[in-house]
Amino acid sequence: MTVGPDGKPYGVEGGTVHQMTVQEEEDHVDMLYERLFSRDPNRRFKAAIAMASYIADQMYLPAVMKKHPAQVLAEGLLRPRLHKTVLIDGTRSLGVMGPCAAEHASAALGKLVSHGDPDVKFEVLTSIRLIGPGAAEGTAAALADAVLDFEYGTAVHRHQAALTLQTLGRPAAPAAAAALAQAIKDPDQDVRNTSLKALAAMGDAATEAALPAVLEAFKSGGFELRRFAGDALTAMGESAKSKSKEVGSLLRPLPGQDPLLRQKAAETLGAMGTETVQKPQEMFQLSKALGDPDDGVRQAARDALRGAGCKRALNGSMALFEPIEPRQPTSLAPPPLAKEEPAQAPA
Repeated sequence: MTVGPDGKPYGVEGGTVHQMTVQEEEDHVDMLYERLFSRDPNRRFKAAIAMASYIADQMYLPAVMKKHPAQVLAEGLLRPRLHKTVLIDGTRSLGVMGPCAAEHASAALGKLVSHGDPDVKFEVLTSIRLIGPGAAEGTAAALADAVLDFEYGTAVHRHQAALTLQTLGRPAAPAAAAALAQAIKDPDQDVRNTSLKALAAMGDAATEAALPAVLEAFKSGGFELRRFAGDALTAMGESAKSKSKEVGSLLRPLPGQDPLLRQKAAETLGAMGTETVQKPQEMFQLSKALGDPDDGVRQAARDALRGAGCKRALNGSMALFEPIEPRQPTSLAPPPLAKEEPAQAPA
């Protein structure tokens, strides 16, 4: 019995593949690979599906593959009038292949994102997520449309699209950050939250398209939404420093306010960099936060000030108003020699 990297055997327990030796497994994969060149498109498609786990594990494969199983599946999935089960089996197999399928199948999956069948659409979104960041180039634009699709997509589909963009991360930002910024106002809470998580995963690559919307969510959203918005702002870092005053104003404790939001405001200012923290107003706001009733807020403010080298501010806001005593000039000349007293004559 042969096993994959996860220690689990291939095939159904008790089945033919499950009981194969290593040599038999290699021969089996060689046979499947040869079928990828069959004139029968269905035969090619089924062989590619059967190779999915071997591709994912990179085991028992031919040393050189002139045709990749993911390429065969991608071509097969774009055939007209395919049965729903064929589409689902093919897209799931690409998801099983994971990152190995990115180069060969991303463009085809991008075209299938807009498929009219809700089940197929969901499986396509899931497969892209499993393939990961390597699929961004071929799918990000389609995912951006899907996250805003109220006509043909449901909240489940919009959430899945946002979740997939979170996995794709930074490479998807140019095509999808603006759509995610709009999705922050989606009527569904899961879509809103996951859109902010996706923007956080994109970091500073999403700043230009999404900063105003993220800041608005941080200032006026619900507790949970504001927390995720704070994470996104922190991830944007120095690229969001133009909004430092507005973020700093949120450090002020208010009745009934979630202290975690003040903590995230302090963390965001710290992430905006030394130049931002050393600005008089921002430094003053952080130094006042050292007296916050919440330990997490105090620690975040302390970390931001210490990271920027603001030693006086670490003593509290009042220390910033204390005059700095000028140092006395130090002379480099040696001290004068003591004068010797003249010796007195004995009495």
